[in-house]
Amino acid sequence: MGLLLDPKRRVGHRHLLAITFTNKAVGEMKERILGNLQLFSELDDLGANSMACELCEELSISIDELRERSKNVLKIVLHNYSLFEVSTIDRVTHNIIRTFARDLKISQGFEVTLETDLLLEEAVSRTLGRAGIDEGLTEFLMDFSLEKIEDDKSWNIFKDLFDMGKLLFEEVHAHHLKKLKNKSLDDFRQLQQKLKTDICTKEQQIQKAADKALDIIASNSLAFSDFTGGYFPKFMQTLQEGNFNVNFNAAWKQDFREKPLYNKSAPQGIKDVLDTLHEAFAEIFDQIKHRFWERSFLKNCYKNLVPMSVLNEISKEVKSIQAERDILPISDFNSIIAETIKDEPVPFIYERLGEKFRHYFIDEFQDTSAMQWQNLIPLIANALEGANEEQQKGSLTLLGDVKQSIYRWRGGEAEQFLRLINGEEAPFVVKPSINDLVSNWRSHDEIIAFNNSFFAHASKFLINGSYRQLYEGATQQQSRSKKGGFVEISFLEKKEDLDPYCVKTLEIIGQVTDKGHNYSDICILVRDNKKAAQMATFLTAQNVPLVSPDSLLLKNNGEVRFLLALLQWLENPKDKESCYDILVFLFAQKKELHDCLVPHLSSLETHLAETYGFDRKALSSKSTYDILELAIAKFGLHGPSDGYLFSLLDEAFMVQGKQGPQITSFLEHWRLKEDSLSLTSPSGVDAVQIMTIHKAKGLEFEIVIFPYADAKLIDGKAKKLWVSVEAEKFLGFDRLLLSSNKMMTHFGESVANIYQEEQEKTQLDAYNVLYVAMTRAVKALYILSSAEVSSQTETYSGLFKNFLDEKGLWQDNQLTYTFGNLTGQTEKHSPKDRENVPLMPTAIEYSTLKRALSHMALASPKRKKALAKGNLLHNAMSQIRYRNEIPETIKRIQSQSDLSKEDVEFLQQKIDEIVNHEELRAFFMDNLEVFNEQDIIGPDNQLMRPDRIVIKEGVASVIDYKTGNPSKSHQDQLQAYAQILADMGLTIENKVLIYINDSITPIFV
Repeated sequence: MGLLLDPKRRVGHRHLLAITFTNKAVGEMKERILGNLQLFSELDDLGANSMACELCEELSISIDELRERSKNVLKIVLHNYSLFEVSTIDRVTHNIIRTFARDLKISQGFEVTLETDLLLEEAVSRTLGRAGIDEGLTEFLMDFSLEKIEDDKSWNIFKDLFDMGKLLFEEVHAHHLKKLKNKSLDDFRQLQQKLKTDICTKEQQIQKAADKALDIIASNSLAFSDFTGGYFPKFMQTLQEGNFNVNFNAAWKQDFREKPLYNKSAPQGIKDVLDTLHEAFAEIFDQIKHRFWERSFLKNCYKNLVPMSVLNEISKEVKSIQAERDILPISDFNSIIAETIKDEPVPFIYERLGEKFRHYFIDEFQDTSAMQWQNLIPLIANALEGANEEQQKGSLTLLGDVKQSIYRWRGGEAEQFLRLINGEEAPFVVKPSINDLVSNWRSHDEIIAFNNSFFAHASKFLINGSYRQLYEGATQQQSRSKKGGFVEISFLEKKEDLDPYCVKTLEIIGQVTDKGHNYSDICILVRDNKKAAQMATFLTAQNVPLVSPDSLLLKNNGEVRFLLALLQWLENPKDKESCYDILVFLFAQKKELHDCLVPHLSSLETHLAETYGFDRKALSSKSTYDILELAIAKFGLHGPSDGYLFSLLDEAFMVQGKQGPQITSFLEHWRLKEDSLSLTSPSGVDAVQIMTIHKAKGLEFEIVIFPYADAKLIDGKAKKLWVSVEAEKFLGFDRLLLSSNKMMTHFGESVANIYQEEQEKTQLDAYNVLYVAMTRAVKALYILSSAEVSSQTETYSGLFKNFLDEKGLWQDNQLTYTFGNLTGQTEKHSPKDRENVPLMPTAIEYSTLKRALSHMALASPKRKKALAKGNLLHNAMSQIRYRNEIPETIKRIQSQSDLSKEDVEFLQQKIDEIVNHEELRAFFMDNLEVFNEQDIIGPDNQLMRPDRIVIKEGVASVIDYKTGNPSKSHQDQLQAYAQILADMGLTIENKVLIYINDSITPIFV
């Protein structure tokens, strides 16, 4: 806000780039910026707004100047909204890759995919499918399956390979996997054989040592009963028999040297013998323990090496699928840019961005991955270390809170923020200034005070000293005059029939709404989608209006399910299940549903044609998109579900452009993605939100309910950790993968340190998730934990109990504790009024199409040929935004149509004539924002679709392609397009009709 409003610097918003973590946070940030600008532009009293007061003081301006400046900036931003750059870091990298696709040797028409699990699933299936064809791979897979059978596990190795394959998409493993990229399957096989041999050697050494101990026992005429509990000789016997499924946890094993090997009641002679032999037994025991840990290390390496051996093969299949389908996983973005810029002092891909942006803001920096940060440094350095024409230098503002770092599983590295803060890293010449933001602008007093006190107390249970200091010294936030607030902690006892968390949540919702609050004021925060679904199912059954991850899935909407059944029936009219689903939807309101269904199951086609005008035969030539639009109109589906229908149409349009208009293509796409396609969370709906804590980061809610607050601080889940090994001992491998477990503390100092560091980070992750959940609330925070507290400090429940205990508040017979008071709403606020944009089918009715085709049929052969070529060229131009997209577009059209050599040459020639025409060249530059065939709904709900709109810095040009002779109606149509764009706040620079005949003739209207 300061940069935008500073009268001395006059920084235009087009030179600012703000980056945050999620799309929801992007929306909230934009809303806050615009909302504050509007608020300041209407402000009369400086004291009425503390932020305005601070800005006036910081910028040395009066309230009147602030008001006028805010008005002007708001107007400029709204009129040039496309230049208002608040974005996610993934979108920024995507735009860079898209712009420089050719230079990066990537297909320019690539599609971004988030469905890495589906991609990996197919890649693993393809790899397994090569069994019996690839001899080396076949032998390896067979051995792996047989080993699993020997270990009494399922022979099916798909899950093992799938789980290992996930490493390919995780940034934290990228560096290590790159080092192993050149290792062949044979290299892995040789190491595998060596590990097996070494494991066998260690086992023989253990057995030999156990043999020696038993020989000493026998040669001294000692019985097993002479030893305390017979423990030592029994343990030796177990190992001698080759049973290595043992541990060293028992008390007698922990202090073997210190305690005698016999009971107090043993005869003195036995005591004397065992005392004499104790040192010899201790040496054997230590030797066995040492060999056992060496064996455990090798076994752990071997267990991970076997599936990892196929990783390169899986990676090849992943790349093959990506090339076939022209897709790029979002997880590849950072590595592509990192690889491109690593050897360039001034990366070419940043040249244009570096000229455009001078001031950078990165929000939620604690979740920025190491690779993302390294990729951004060269771009930001250009702004910080260079000056513009007015000799003004750029700036960088990093905003973050290490306590809110909860995306480590996605590569987020909170430690890099700590290193910057502590001065351990200095990537720029410019020295940073560090400001602690102690003011809490979100929450009311009681919530701030509770969180300050709780986290200061909980900090002492953190293992790592740096993390402990972070929570000790950085939790004392100050209130910004929001008095009141309410916190309630409830410890719930288990119930056999009902989930106590669901029951208590329902009770709280009732209490809150009884006090006048809206459902939309409430957000329920949970750890994962499974818990979200569980809560949503319960609350829905109690008729609580909800917005949850499940409720937003397209597949859960009735109208969408009906349309999918309709498509399945069109594809296969004999599919009785889809016939049934269609009729159930259409007759849902009928009391005698069965009587309505039976007569129509065998005559569905006739019923749909006669009752709804939905003629299956007339749809044979239509695209999936057109069929869906027509079905929505014919069956009157528009209404409350319009958001779902728009999303379904968008998906159909996208599939049509990539895979063709056939129903089969869309149904296959739907099968793969139905579990992930969803709406964004709607605003203005009076419904309780259910959200994961990770999705809620950066957001705020009036009332927060936090159920299931009983998680372990260190969950014990096995993680994959890389350890360094001596290459000469491991056939040239200098690193191997281990599954984390407590045994790692015995694998040597370096491995033990890696394990300890992972434990500390896991604990910090748990604290940070708790911190994020407890700092989202504005007015009230309800924490629902478990009454079964197993440990004082190993679970969230334990932390809460320990905190209350220290404050002298804990009572064994009390399960609920409150701080502050929940105030009622004197007047319920109404959800925002929303104006629904009607769904307007653009598909041409069959009769209209038939008439149009009949006119074409009556045309002369020469005219027919001209019309066909005109349509072909028009289709091509609708897919071309920039000059560099021409080859890919022609290639795509060739793959979708049966084009002759003459057609291809015609396309290449005419497109070249258009984009390189001296009067038109400027409209195909790659620094423009381009919209081809973009639907625009006018004030009277009329639909307009200009062929091409290009925008640069809020100035637009509108272009339409025509054939034949110039006509006034063409000009009138173009003027109408221009007028509606002007009404949207754009300045119209050019209105161009491009006549495509034997020659290209542009007419500027």
